[in-house]
Amino acid sequence: MYSDELEQVLPLIEISTDPLEEPVAKPVMSQAAEEVVEPVITTVEKSFSKTDNGLTSFFAEYDIPYADILSMDRAIKLVEKAGFKAGDTLTFSLQDSIVTQLSWYRDAKTIIQVTRQEDGQYEAKNVGPEPLRKTFIVDSVIETNFYAALKNDNQPDEVIYEMADILGKVVGFTSDIHKGNRFQGELVCDLYAPSNYFPEGSVENCDLSYAKASIGYGEPSVKEMFRYVIGDEIAYLNEKGEAAGNLLMKTPINGARLSSNFGSRRHPISGYTRMHKGTDFAAPTGTPIYAAGNGTVLRASRYGTFGNYVRIKHANGYETAYAHMQGFATKRGAYVRQGDIIGYVGSTGASTGPHLHFEVYLNGKAVNSQTLKMPPVVKLEGTVLEAYQGEYVVTVRSDFANALARKRWDSLQSWAARGFNALTQGPS
Repeated sequence: MYSDELEQVLPLIEISTDPLEEPVAKPVMSQAAEEVVEPVITTVEKSFSKTDNGLTSFFAEYDIPYADILSMDRAIKLVEKAGFKAGDTLTFSLQDSIVTQLSWYRDAKTIIQVTRQEDGQYEAKNVGPEPLRKTFIVDSVIETNFYAALKNDNQPDEVIYEMADILGKVVGFTSDIHKGNRFQGELVCDLYAPSNYFPEGSVENCDLSYAKASIGYGEPSVKEMFRYVIGDEIAYLNEKGEAAGNLLMKTPINGARLSSNFGSRRHPISGYTRMHKGTDFAAPTGTPIYAAGNGTVLRASRYGTFGNYVRIKHANGYETAYAHMQGFATKRGAYVRQGDIIGYVGSTGASTGPHLHFEVYLNGKAVNSQTLKMPPVVKLEGTVLEAYQGEYVVTVRSDFANALARKRWDSLQSWAARGFNALTQGPS
């Protein structure tokens, strides 16, 4: 009996053959024991193509459960409603056809991170960098044009566009400015600092508090605009407490060249001399065109020799028209606000090249948009005007003067430091 039991136990005991070593029983691993297998996680980076229509087509090759795709889509839309576009890149981790994590870098301020939860649902959050509020001081002198002057002053595009938008209510950038004219201003903007995702940083959401334009020949004509809060509204007023020229913009396009004035002219196609009822602004195809003022769109369609044409009805008997457009960004019956994009520069209809033909009508009669004295939308009066002129305007001017002095001093110190380093280091 015992020998039979011993025969069954011996195969499980390993006996040492070393003569100097006492026999020791060593357990032998059972063949039934299995190794622990680590899960295989694959990281994939893929961009949306022009034919991808959302996450369903994007993930088509990966056999991902449809319920998971719907859950990811719902989670993303809770934090970012803009949707995907061709070229957007997603980085995601796959484990047995299950997405465990996904990242979508949309822009400088929007980096969406999606994570699978224990219950199988997905949650998304924006992990993009938080912006800093930074003050920008503008002090630019015109050599060729407004944009180039501010670029030479190292101003970011968003600052330039905000300055142009506000001063465009009182300054004609194609007719009023000349070499030597000066533009100044103070703005506070969101600054997204450089990061791994956005190495150059970004400037967005600029609020202009003060702008000044010294324009014209000889003794300059000074135009000032002050940011002023009236109730729940923000207005930009001149030193008289008026939103001068605010009803309609004189130039509903940025970066354009005035190519033909209002008045009698020889038509470039027909050759006949006749009345030119608008002002032409030459600009590259696709340049945005803005609504000159608040109003209702009367027409947005093809209109004979005008090509693609928009007409807007404004307050106080004014109407504006925009012709030869490449395409529309509005439709008939829509209510638009001043500065809204309504279309894009083109060369449709009877046109010799890409430009905007801009017309202004007052009570049905065509008038010159560049010389028209338009009424202010806001005008302060009484004690409100006294407080505005006596304290507010003085304070804003003083604060800007101090900020400008600091900028000039910093620039002088930077210039002196560079010169000193050049002298001490000598030629390389």
